[in-house]
Amino acid sequence: GYAISAIEERGGIIPKCYFEIICGAPIKQKKHLSASTVLNRLFSTNLLKEVTVDSIGSCVYLGLHSNHVQSLIPHMKARILAEDLFLRGITSWLKNLGFVSYNQVKTRSNESNPVVSTTAWDLAAPSYLSPLVSGESQGGTIKPGFVVCDILLNNEVSERGIQPFLQKLNSLRSLKNVGKQLCFFFASSYSESAFNKLKSVGVSP
Repeated sequence: GYAISAIEERGGIIPKCYFEIICGAPIKQKKHLSASTVLNRLFSTNLLKEVTVDSIGSCVYLGLHSNHVQSLIPHMKARILAEDLFLRGITSWLKNLGFVSYNQVKTRSNESNPVVSTTAWDLAAPSYLSPLVSGESQGGTIKPGFVVCDILLNNEVSERGIQPFLQKLNSLRSLKNVGKQLCFFFASSYSESAFNKLKSVGVSP
C-alpha cells in the first residue's frame, strides 16, 4: 500500500532504481518486508508493470495505466530533471552550512542510491554536528550522525504522500546502533496536515 501510494503521488510511474527510496520499505531488515520483496509481489499481481524509457532506463508504473503509459513519461522526465537540479542545490547548501562531511554527500543515481543502514534516500551524508554525534570525544571513537533527505516536486504533497517516507524513517529509528538523523523532506508545497505531521515527528519540511 505504501509503495502504490508513493507511485501514485509521482504520477503513476517512476524509475525502477528509485523504488527502494520511495516505497517505504527498508532494503533489508529483520521483521520487515524488503523493498525487493514488495516490488516482486506487486509485479506478480500485475499491480505494477515495467517499461523501458529512453534516457531513463527501466521504469515501473501502476498497471491501471497500461493503455496510456506513454502519456505519463514526459511529466516523469520533467519532474526528475527538476528534482535532480534541486538536489544539487541542496548538496551545496548542506556543504556550505557545514551540516555534512564535505566530500561524503551522496545523491540518488541509476547506479546506486544513498544508504543509511537499511534505508535508501534521495540524499544522505554523515554529519559531525555536535547534537548528532555519539561516542567518546577524547581517545574514543566518535560515531557520526546523518543528514537524510527525500524530495517530491509534485503540485502538493498530501499526508498520504509522506506516509512511505515516515514508514521508512520509523524503520531506521528502530535500529539501536545507527547514528542520530537530521531529516528533511523537500517539496513545492504541502497540505496543512502533511506539513504539520512532518513537524510533529521532528522532520524539517
